[in-house]
Amino acid sequence: MPYSKLYNVRFGSLYDAVVAAGLEEMEPKYFNRLKTTAKSNEWLLQQIRELSERIGRLPSKKDIDDELDIPSYGTYEKRFGGLKNTYALAGLTFKERGGLP
Repeated sequence: MPYSKLYNVRFGSLYDAVVAAGLEEMEPKYFNRLKTTAKSNEWLLQQIRELSERIGRLPSKKDIDDELDIPSYGTYEKRFGGLKNTYALAGLTFKERGGLP
């Protein structure tokens, strides 16, 4: 598979390349998450805060990946270096054994 930036240059995004190929019905969850590069760090952190509040604890990797409306765990790992850094930047504190204080 060619380098992902090639799709951005030629088609605007990987999703647009898939649509041009007539394959837009493939894995819509995956393609929705490809568009997070334009989202700000603050927006990403707000998504974690809201998810944490909704589930009543710090979200796990699985919690994040199960949510279709927020970026995948991999996005948080790339942007912030992992969940501990993400929690700290979002202002979320954690107990040693997990959960919210």
